[in-house]
Amino acid sequence: MKLDDVLARIGEFSPYQLWVYHWYCMLAFSVAFHHLGQVFLGGASDHWCAPPDTLTTNCTTLDECQLQNSSFSVPVDDEDTARNEHNCMQYVSYFNVTEDAPLEECTNGYEFDHSQYTNTIQEDFTLVCKHKRSAALAQSVYFFGLLVGSIFFGSVADRIGRKPTLIICAVLQSSLGLITAFVQSFAAYVCLRFLIATASMGIYLITFVFATELVGLKWRNVAGNVVPIYWGLGIMLLAFLGYLVRDWRKLQIVLSVPTAVAVIYMPFLPESVRWLLSQGEVAKAEAIIHRAARASKVTIPEHPFDEKLEVNIIISIH
Repeated sequence: MKLDDVLARIGEFSPYQLWVYHWYCMLAFSVAFHHLGQVFLGGASDHWCAPPDTLTTNCTTLDECQLQNSSFSVPVDDEDTARNEHNCMQYVSYFNVTEDAPLEECTNGYEFDHSQYTNTIQEDFTLVCKHKRSAALAQSVYFFGLLVGSIFFGSVADRIGRKPTLIICAVLQSSLGLITAFVQSFAAYVCLRFLIATASMGIYLITFVFATELVGLKWRNVAGNVVPIYWGLGIMLLAFLGYLVRDWRKLQIVLSVPTAVAVIYMPFLPESVRWLLSQGEVAKAEAIIHRAARASKVTIPEHPFDEKLEVNIIISIH
């Protein structure tokens, strides 16, 4: 019998298939986390030139101190320049300031408003003012990694199987995600984001393919369309996590842990039966089909994919 005929007998989307389908689709959560995580990892915060250490302020609360420190920067924006001078420029002298007082770039670094985020990549890597566009560059590199991952891991999955490739991608995504939380340079952050993107695209692409290979023809469109729903739920959960965790390093760890958990349970999930049959691994494919049949309490032939059995059945029907 053909695989679609066997699936029709045990149920084209049986409880066993639904169970396997769910746990594979859970990987889409982590893909959503890393796809849009930089919205929170690189959340923009107000900033201003840090005053010199020799300058003392008379304040008692954090808000009052931030207000006094920010007032040492230029208090107005210059519409004739590309820079926001309130955030990126300071007076050359903090004393006897006049309207025509000369300006200069921040010489003592920057201070950041922590009312919304306690720490972001902008603050850690100073991605403000003339380096402001670097954060967008990191996301562009990430999406280039998606392109590379779709080409590379798609080919790998066809060669070594869906399940091994998914495990490799999950290990890469979780381990590199955890390492990213501890990097001290923006260059390292961008490189790791590129590698995470390749693994993330491998996960999503192979999960989608596996989902459609798992079920019968009747349910194939539904199985393929539900995978993005898991991705959408992941985005909703990301927004909640971003609200709870305001430090980008801690958030990066939180976003990487779910994939590490998936690495633990994935070895217990079956390989794609369609891929096994395409590789001539009939015995392994039959073992998975019999497991699904037992879960559905359906009896099928001992060798459902035996070519001789298929011929005999066709002859008996006619």
